[in-house]
Amino acid sequence: MSSAARDLLEGAIDCHVHAAPSLFPRWGDGHAVARACARAGMGGVVLKYHHGSSVEMAAAVHASTPSVRVLGGVVLNRFVGGLNPDAVDAAVALGAKVVWLPTLHAAFHGQALGVQGGFPFQHSALRRKAGAGIGILGEDGRLAPEVLEIVELLEGRGVVLATGHVGYPEIAALAAHLREAKRDVPLLVNHVRFFAPRLTMEEIAALAGERTWFELCFFTTCAMARAATVDEVAGMLRERPDLPWIVASDAGQAQNPAPPEALGGFVERLVAAGAMEGVVRRGLVDNPREMLGVE
Repeated sequence: MSSAARDLLEGAIDCHVHAAPSLFPRWGDGHAVARACARAGMGGVVLKYHHGSSVEMAAAVHASTPSVRVLGGVVLNRFVGGLNPDAVDAAVALGAKVVWLPTLHAAFHGQALGVQGGFPFQHSALRRKAGAGIGILGEDGRLAPEVLEIVELLEGRGVVLATGHVGYPEIAALAAHLREAKRDVPLLVNHVRFFAPRLTMEEIAALAGERTWFELCFFTTCAMARAATVDEVAGMLRERPDLPWIVASDAGQAQNPAPPEALGGFVERLVAAGAMEGVVRRGLVDNPREMLGVE
């Protein structure tokens, strides 16, 4: 890692890292990820498992690598019963910092990527075919009762609700509900230029509001995914430097570099492409801390 990348990562919290054990081949487990983050001078990392809860692993890893804040959460795919308030209640009681809406099993994921339960560029260890995709809206276009209950469970508890791989109409309905009902629930719109949800700047601007953050990720631009270019992402930062961006890796794939290396290279290229260093640093350090409620 270059000295410029290391300077950018000093104290950073990577809010989106995949680790083993996993349904997909990974670079390393949570312990390896945390040690790599510590060597890079980072302040923290959020572990994410498509198959369910990373809360327990995060607690064990943090105990062994206390110099790095290691956080976890739960992903509401079918593996935990989908939009399951009981899974959310348990994860939060155990210390979850993030609750992700469906990813692999989101209905929009299947539409956007052409495969439900996996990726066309990354094969899982699963044998069963995925069932129908999960939407968060009912037939009337309103949020499903389970989603409303999940929001109620998260009220005022400092746990981030992340959008996973749901689509723009679903995100818009969720954001509108949080604002209209004055819910104290931080909202993270995941990897805005990945295939799911692949938001436009107009859509992002329409979603912008208090306690809503927007994530830009290395994985979106890497050779595996090729969902957007670094120049495109840098252009978004140049166009709206005022938005509360979260700059993360979404790394951990076996084919990609170690998450800190992936993130460091990504942010260095963003700055080279014209993104202001201060905006990038806020997306790495200040905004994640504010969103997660950690010092």
